[in-house]
Amino acid sequence: MPPHHFVNSIIIILFTTFFIFLSFLKKIRYSDTWKATVTPLASIIGSGFLVVTPLFILILGKYALFATAGMVSLAYIMGYIIRFNISYLEPQMVESRASGLIAGLEHISYPMLGLAYLISVPFYIKLLSLFILRSINSKDELIANSIATLILGFIGIVGKFRGFKKLEFLEEYAVNFKLSIIFSMIIGLIIYNLNLVNTHSWQLAITTPKFGMEAIRQLLGTIIIVQGFETSRFLGLTYNASMRVKTMRYAQIISGIIYVVFVGLSLVAFNTIHSINETSIIDISAKVAIVLPYILIIAAILSQFSAAIADTVSAGGLFSEASSKRLKPNNNYLMLSIIAIGLTWSTNIFEIITLASRAFAIYYALQALEATLLVYQKIKNIFSILQTILFFLMTCIMIMVAVFGISV
Repeated sequence: MPPHHFVNSIIIILFTTFFIFLSFLKKIRYSDTWKATVTPLASIIGSGFLVVTPLFILILGKYALFATAGMVSLAYIMGYIIRFNISYLEPQMVESRASGLIAGLEHISYPMLGLAYLISVPFYIKLLSLFILRSINSKDELIANSIATLILGFIGIVGKFRGFKKLEFLEEYAVNFKLSIIFSMIIGLIIYNLNLVNTHSWQLAITTPKFGMEAIRQLLGTIIIVQGFETSRFLGLTYNASMRVKTMRYAQIISGIIYVVFVGLSLVAFNTIHSINETSIIDISAKVAIVLPYILIIAAILSQFSAAIADTVSAGGLFSEASSKRLKPNNNYLMLSIIAIGLTWSTNIFEIITLASRAFAIYYALQALEATLLVYQKIKNIFSILQTILFFLMTCIMIMVAVFGISV
């Protein structure tokens, strides 16, 4: 093992410990702002931070960083639209003042998002179980499904009997540990890049694939990687609109910085990688520090767990809102877990996840169209005209994602 690997490992362990200590300071632990930020942040940084680098290298090679920046920017604009709807459409829906067309579109969007959540929750937990098995070099499908069932059952029971606050508590702990690991890996990658610069061996030798229509369709499909900011929309039973708008913005900014920095610093480590798969980032992390693959597996497990809880609590709020609060969130958590367990055993969750991706895109398209109509009804100045154009453009882009986007 090269000497710098040992030094990097010590540094990463120390920084991980330091970040964990910071994240559990009383000022952060009891902050409502941080708690409201955790749910969208957990969902945005699900499996995405692990797959984003190899994914974009596979599509664009050395230009992967530009694709990441574009994806994050597009997601932020979509988040702006969701925040606009929280501020202006949501009150109209509550008071039944929304126009018939807009209200109809909103009601159509509920089953789209509900379907996406029903698929994404078992997907996250199945991926979690596979990462657990990877740590012991096993791929047994029966064991993976059994682990997923236990975790989904745990989430459902906690949600049913302890409610949103306890699920949020579990989610917050998982996110705090996960972010500490991610920040520490970024420190490790900075040191790795600096070592290459100091020894005059830093160069980007990644092969750039031929760019064509298939690559464009793959890029359209990647927007779902940073899906999750919409979860703030369905936390209205606990947090007011201004808090949800503010914390969704925080979640998108934090996650956006993480994605761009993480991809930018990881690129050079892929110089000698000739085949790419969904766990490539774990394989190449050993170049940075010998301890990183093990820490990343922990981060991957925590990512899937926190993302599954985030989508569960959001789905609970969604089903409650869609039923005019006749369905109680606690019962919804348990119902969702039971359905997720059924999907885990009865389907290949990795084959139907593309259905969830399209459902998310359709939901975003409907939200953008609602915002377009809402602004168009009350155009007052040049700003509202520009808003109308932007919102309609995003509607078109999300329709393109739903229709033409393909998984890589």
